[in-house]
Amino acid sequence: MLVLSRKQNESIIIGDVIEVTVVEIRGDKVRLGVIAPAEIPVHRREVWDAIAREAPPTSQPIEKLVGPGQVPRGPMFVLSRKKNESIIINDSITVVVVEIRGDKVRLGIESPKEVPPHRREVFEALRRMDEEKKAAD
Repeated sequence: MLVLSRKQNESIIIGDVIEVTVVEIRGDKVRLGVIAPAEIPVHRREVWDAIAREAPPTSQPIEKLVGPGQVPRGPMFVLSRKKNESIIINDSITVVVVEIRGDKVRLGIESPKEVPPHRREVFEALRRMDEEKKAAD
């Protein structure tokens, strides 16, 4: 599990197609906004567990949706979570609230190796480097 600290309005990009943003921190709760393609399901852990009991997960592997250097776009799905509560994205990615302390939230991300998570600023720097390399070639 990778654990990253984020403040309000800071994001994590997962696999080029998913963005998780800290929308608000209020006491012992954090509101997380998720932007992902419509074909990627996003659920609170307790909802995902109920769905999984009824039928096995059928989402397509997210590796097929990952595109190089794309920026997630679309509507934002906002969920409130407390410490140790999580969300499940596409059956294979878990984002858990590890700690809420003042104006910072520590989020733990578990994802397949093919779907790396990055802080938004790191993702943008990597994308700029790729664009510069392509321009130089």
